[in-house]
Amino acid sequence: MTITCDTPIENLLNVEEVKVQTDEYVNTVTQATESLLTTITSEQAKGLSPDAFVIDGDSLIYEKAQTIKTNLSAIEDELNNWKKNIITKAEEKRKEELSQLILAVNTKLLDLSTEIARLNITKIINKDASAIERLEEVSREYKHYKEKNDQLIGMKE
Repeated sequence: MTITCDTPIENLLNVEEVKVQTDEYVNTVTQATESLLTTITSEQAKGLSPDAFVIDGDSLIYEKAQTIKTNLSAIEDELNNWKKNIITKAEEKRKEELSQLILAVNTKLLDLSTEIARLNITKIINKDASAIERLEEVSREYKHYKEKNDQLIGMKE
């Protein structure tokens, strides 16, 4: 996304929404893995012992069930790391976008300040009515961007 001085603050990355979505995803996966883990544990408690379905001295079903349980735990750990990573990157991106928007607004304020100074001189020297009208327009525009800048600075702190 290209950020300009006119980019609405609402268009910046919403980290809270990213957190909500990652939480939903983590909860969905966690529920599925816990359900599978519960099923395996329940079946083991019902009689799926290390001695069940032994072929050539290997307890194939029990060992596979244990491997699945271990893998499910690893999935949960990886999922939590993934979630932290996404949130960290979202926070970094939000800071970057906020800095870009502040820079764009400050550049606009500088341009408007220059134009206000020029129009004030024109107004004094030429007593030009159109310069007075344009000065009022530019002053309103300056006020708008100044308020936006103040809001952005408050968000950055």
